[in-house]
Amino acid sequence: MITSIGQGVESSRASGGDAVGVIVGAIVALCVVVGGWWFVRTYNRLVRLRNQAQASWAQIDVQLKRRHELIPNLVETARGYAAHERSTFEAVTDARGAAVSGGLGVKD
Repeated sequence: MITSIGQGVESSRASGGDAVGVIVGAIVALCVVVGGWWFVRTYNRLVRLRNQAQASWAQIDVQLKRRHELIPNLVETARGYAAHERSTFEAVTDARGAAVSGGLGVKD
């Protein structure tokens, strides 16, 4: 009888060991799944960030090209304004010279 009790204990240990192995296997599988999920999520995030960086650089290139195309317009506008200033300055100096020389018809 003692031997049968001992054998019963050993058989329950064997089945309990299988349960522990299943639990450990499940934990390892869960860790692998979580690790894979983390890897895929991190990779996708890095790809998204790379694409955002490339898009940002493309926008900077577009802005620089637009700015470069606007420079000739700015130069032409400055030349036109300089011509206007020159004519205005000449008219003011001619009027001042005429006023000083008495050519405006101002009587004392």
